[in-house]
Amino acid sequence: MKTIYITIFTLLLALPGTGLYAQPTYDLQFRLEQNEATVNGIYEVTAQIKANVDTFRMGSSNLVFTYNTAALSSPDPIGPGPDTLQIQAIHNFSGGGDYAKITLTEPAPGRMSLNIELFEPDSGAIVPMSFVDIATIRFTIEDETELSNLAWRSESPNPLTLFQNDEATVLNSASLADEVLLADLKVFLEGPYSGGSMSTTLNTGDYLPLEQPFNTAPWNYAGTESVAGIPAGVVDWVLVQIRSDETTEQATRAAFLKSDGMIVDLNGTSPITFDVPDNNYYMVIYHRNHLAIMSAAQVGLNEASTEAPYDFTTGQAQAYGTNPMKNIGGGSAFGMFTGDANSDGQVTSTDFNIFSPDFTSAQTGYLYSDWNMDGQVTSTDFNMFSPNFTSAAQSQVPSLSPGDKNIQPYIDPSQSGAQSVGESARVNRSGATQSETQKRIVITKEKSNER
Repeated sequence: MKTIYITIFTLLLALPGTGLYAQPTYDLQFRLEQNEATVNGIYEVTAQIKANVDTFRMGSSNLVFTYNTAALSSPDPIGPGPDTLQIQAIHNFSGGGDYAKITLTEPAPGRMSLNIELFEPDSGAIVPMSFVDIATIRFTIEDETELSNLAWRSESPNPLTLFQNDEATVLNSASLADEVLLADLKVFLEGPYSGGSMSTTLNTGDYLPLEQPFNTAPWNYAGTESVAGIPAGVVDWVLVQIRSDETTEQATRAAFLKSDGMIVDLNGTSPITFDVPDNNYYMVIYHRNHLAIMSAAQVGLNEASTEAPYDFTTGQAQAYGTNPMKNIGGGSAFGMFTGDANSDGQVTSTDFNIFSPDFTSAQTGYLYSDWNMDGQVTSTDFNMFSPNFTSAAQSQVPSLSPGDKNIQPYIDPSQSGAQSVGESARVNRSGATQSETQKRIVITKEKSNER
């Protein structure tokens, strides 16, 4: 069964000079949890919400959505009456001192409502600016060849209605966005790789930042991805970009890389999603001190998560260009080259010049010169750097078209007058700038505990 993720957006109500204010806005989406893709099998989704513009507190709400009755049958009723249906799991905005228990009802065939009831105005839980789970709903598959057609409902009768916690202000919904498509990807980094998986030392050592680290040159990515805590099994942050052709960016987002090579959403388990038209795209993977790679061909994102992931690790032919990856497993595993301390897409003496002072002063932390990603700069890092420097390893990812400025891949040194990306200053987490020879992010355990 093909799966459609739908996101609904709300409008801003701020008009200069009118006295109107900008209401908080929200997104709703379904995250696929399980699809057995067979008649009478399980089809399970989790409804999620996040705030835009500003956080707000959730009031009483009816989150109405529709589904395809030819594809799915609704959950069983819970007794004694037929009005309320089983919810597989309830996660937020339910119970405790503020809310009644969330209920699931079906006002009409193919139309359901998650019902949130706030006991007292001006209480309630905050809706954050990253997706949180509301409830998980389990359907039974009637026909695995049909689309689920899950969609939030904005038209009458029974439109979706969401109140702020004053129980008077309705946050106005606008229109349904394009479907959110799944990107199931697997990749290895050379640095932390050993024996079929990658180490999570930066995670267990409490070195990984809670916010995406790609907001500086050369990426200049303005995404707001952040977490309260790093999920178990995460190796590091990566930046995933999809391109409509070899040089045109369609969308970019930050995500986590797990020890088994899977790229996942911020909850640490789900495949990542993109709000883009149903099409085929080139997939680009960036990392802060490994050479970026791009899929050898365009990848379809319109299928359900039951499909196998696009696996970069199985061979050089999976990535774009000539020898775009490092043989890290005796021919059975391939990964992104390490050694790119200044993130300019090539392994050169400039990277060594960043490594050298860090090595001399025995730096520890979240370091661009820590090429094996164990939280410290040692001779082991140099031993990884040296063969990649000798072979003049460089990223094979084509530069973006001139109009695409969000992500800047390496600058070809053969271009006359081109300034190395490494010549620009980097801003560290404290806001201070660092020169090229000092460019690193140092997050000691002591600093990490201050977060």
